[in-house]
Amino acid sequence: MTLDTSTPFKKSEDKHYTTKESLYLEVYFELIANIELSDYGANFDEDELEKNLGSNDSEPLRLEILEIDHKNQKPTLEGGIFGDIIHASANNPIARLLISGFRPNTYKKLDLYKTLACEAFLLEKRGDVKLSFFTYFTELEAFTTLELDYYKKAYTQNSTMHLNI
Repeated sequence: MTLDTSTPFKKSEDKHYTTKESLYLEVYFELIANIELSDYGANFDEDELEKNLGSNDSEPLRLEILEIDHKNQKPTLEGGIFGDIIHASANNPIARLLISGFRPNTYKKLDLYKTLACEAFLLEKRGDVKLSFFTYFTELEAFTTLELDYYKKAYTQNSTMHLNI
């Protein structure tokens, strides 16, 4: 992770810098359902990440997930740090993310009702309740149709009797 700053850079000046980083995860995931930022900081110790990267311990590195582009598997992290940006970025800050989603070539293989359930969940997470409800309803209809077709096929095969007279 690099500290790309939108704050104008001033060499060796301690000030508050804002940071923004977009991660492109389409190689690892076909669809991302959820991302949580579990920890972040510089990896000085194997067990713990250090957030005090700048010159002022009272304002440590701050990082959060700004947005998640579910369609392009791209979360954007945003934060800030107080200090000399050269000193802070030299510590190679990292972010540990907990990601739930579908690996490449798995989402496309799902039945229609399963993909609709995933889409409805993502719509609900975004706050689009009306479209989410409609998509959940469509998912139930697709599931019901699939199950009815299965039972119709099983009934037809089991109710046919072959008699040789």
